[in-house]
Amino acid sequence: MASIYLNALVTLVAANARTVDEGFLVARKDIMKELPWIRLPFGHGEVFALLTLSDSFQAPELDPLRQRGWALQESLMSPRLLKFGSYNLGWECLLYGSTDQRGVALVREKHAMGPMMRQILQRPQEGVKGIGNQHWINREWTGTVEEYSRRRLTVHSDRLPAIAAVAEIYGRVSGYTHYFAGLWGEDFIGQLLWTTNETDASTGVYTAPSWSWASVDVAVEYPHSFFAYIDSCYLEILSCAIDRAVKALHFGEVTGGSLMVSGLLTSGFPLPLGMPKGRYGHTKISFDREESVAKDLGRVRFLHICDLHDRRGIGYGRDKYLSLGLMLEELSSPEDSFKRVGFFILHNRDVNQFGLKDWLGEAKRRRFSIL
Repeated sequence: MASIYLNALVTLVAANARTVDEGFLVARKDIMKELPWIRLPFGHGEVFALLTLSDSFQAPELDPLRQRGWALQESLMSPRLLKFGSYNLGWECLLYGSTDQRGVALVREKHAMGPMMRQILQRPQEGVKGIGNQHWINREWTGTVEEYSRRRLTVHSDRLPAIAAVAEIYGRVSGYTHYFAGLWGEDFIGQLLWTTNETDASTGVYTAPSWSWASVDVAVEYPHSFFAYIDSCYLEILSCAIDRAVKALHFGEVTGGSLMVSGLLTSGFPLPLGMPKGRYGHTKISFDREESVAKDLGRVRFLHICDLHDRRGIGYGRDKYLSLGLMLEELSSPEDSFKRVGFFILHNRDVNQFGLKDWLGEAKRRRFSIL
């Protein structure tokens, strides 16, 4: 389907249809509000009318199609989109977008995910030269993962196949060649640093190694990628192996995987469990899944991956230092193997107050695998 979308003159998008069985040429929901004329209670008052727009008009993501994982590729790869939405008719191309209601173009807006990823996917021959620096090229992938992970899939094992076409073209254009279950080896450290705002309560169908965002069936985010660069890195990637369901499908479904690393491990988190949403001041710990280990920090090992220094004051405060890492649970076999169970962010404001500096200093370097 990737070549079909990329080479289409225009793609008709049935954004208002919940399933393939529903039609899309139907009467749209009305967002225009008929308001009465109002006279101000003043001597020189004038008659006026006020027009307000519903949230649905300003949030096209509420269209049913925007909730479906498989539909992301058509919105990113198609050079032109004519969208039949629940509330309006929309047009998008690489330059701008506009929305029509009752025959009037009310809004001109940028593409919902920003124009860069669409431009990246539209230039398989030219590459990324002139689009942005390497940080922003990487950010476009993690941003796409964030958007994709918020969407639903009927079949849980489609977690990687449904974004495979986007990954294939992105790799071709960016020049990246090492793809491991949703993460690019050329930005491996940064792409390990995903987190969730809710725990995964899925049935346990295997979709990816625990270190991959594709292993959970909830929305993920990369809290560091927009506003900070990695300042100090403590993790060394030694090797990565992926078992693919079909060996020829490099971007498709996987049945196993192992990440061999050398990193700083510590245990015994010095703060009590049970704080609201795992927060301690500006420090946060979050578990990926609803598992028993989430109730016993004594079983958790903390892998300190990197420190960030952000001087721009976006997100967590001006001139801040953050320490980021993964929470791991040691497995009984094979030897020296772990699985990821969560993520942590330590803020410099809390390091001294809660004794976290000494705790991090106790970490020992160890060579092990994450499954």
